[in-house]
Amino acid sequence: MPIHFAYNIFCSFVATFNLITNNSMKKITGILSLAFILLGLTLRAQNDFRTGYIVISEKDTIRGEINCSGKLKSYKLCKFKTNGEIRKYTPEELIAYSITDDKSFVSGIVPNSFVEILVKGNLSLYKHDKDFYVKTNVGKIHKLSEGVKKNDYVEESKIDKVRWKGTLSYILSDCKASTMKPKQYRLSEKCLVELISDYNICKGDNFTVTKEKKQWNKITLGIIGGLQFEKLKSDVFDEDAISFFDSKYTYTTPFIGVMMNVVSPRISDKLSFQTEFQFSQYSFSGVNFEYSEATPIYYKHALKLEYNKVSIPISLRYNLRAKKWTWYGQLGLCVEYNFNTKFSNTTHIINDTGSYPIYNVNLGVNKNQASVWGGLGTYKSFKKMNIGLSCRYYKLSGVSSVSGIELANSRMSVGLIISRN
Repeated sequence: MPIHFAYNIFCSFVATFNLITNNSMKKITGILSLAFILLGLTLRAQNDFRTGYIVISEKDTIRGEINCSGKLKSYKLCKFKTNGEIRKYTPEELIAYSITDDKSFVSGIVPNSFVEILVKGNLSLYKHDKDFYVKTNVGKIHKLSEGVKKNDYVEESKIDKVRWKGTLSYILSDCKASTMKPKQYRLSEKCLVELISDYNICKGDNFTVTKEKKQWNKITLGIIGGLQFEKLKSDVFDEDAISFFDSKYTYTTPFIGVMMNVVSPRISDKLSFQTEFQFSQYSFSGVNFEYSEATPIYYKHALKLEYNKVSIPISLRYNLRAKKWTWYGQLGLCVEYNFNTKFSNTTHIINDTGSYPIYNVNLGVNKNQASVWGGLGTYKSFKKMNIGLSCRYYKLSGVSSVSGIELANSRMSVGLIISRN
């Protein structure tokens, strides 16, 4: 049974790929992508002020609120609010600025720019975009980056991924604090923070890791439940089956599931990965009448489509921090597996003596479906939990497996999400 289920989930992923690469879905995917990009730009454009302080001189520190709207902007200027007034400071005007329990920045390491303070001690570590800087206790600054190594004999250049390891190994050589060998070094915040911290401990120096209270990785688990509003739009080419179908069918059903959100607060507390596991049941029905002029007889076609569904939505989520409510946008894919399927049409003959079933036709259902989807949501944090709402739109691949019978699938959903804080 688990192998069979895994196989069908794999088929659903294949259906997802086919859905995305299908020409008829490119416009939908483009629209959803554009909507998500515009949402991200809108969220980034909005101010996100948090408590903090600026240091104008060694004796002049001012407390207020600092805007955290963008990573790259943080290196270029500091937008500071105090007493309701907002002022922008450049690196030439500030020594440093800090956001409470979060990032801190300082000037004077890189010309005309702020850098983020990762470790502050006799051996300090800084970050500027993708590059890192180490400052020794005598004030010498070393840049750690994967630069371009030029070759005089070949026109092409190649990336030098080794030189920075040698530089760092030399800086740390007077105190064997870490068991990590230079070939194991990684040009990543997590690895370098660990190395510089171990060195300061080895030397017996006091030091501070600025984002020590923030986790490297945080996994949030929760439950989700709500209503799904499913719509089927029929497009029938089979002449024998045209009379069976209405132009569209709708059905509202509850759903329930579990969710998992993964974020790295040290890197970004706004962008995260979210996956869910949902269960729902569907039942569509319709009745069509057909009149035969040759024999004054009515035919009644009773269509029934039922199936249970397991859905696995996967998405990227972008949060907009707010004081009371946090808003977010999502864009992702969804793989779906249908089981306990029933798809049939029963034709009755109606005459003066009554109604009688004359034949039944069994139709096929795709067990594997896929969709692209996007949504908006909001939640409020309490001491032990988060409670929020989510609204989504899904565009699915067709549910019918019968040639000549297309049932285009779309869905709106509204859900309540309760998760651990």
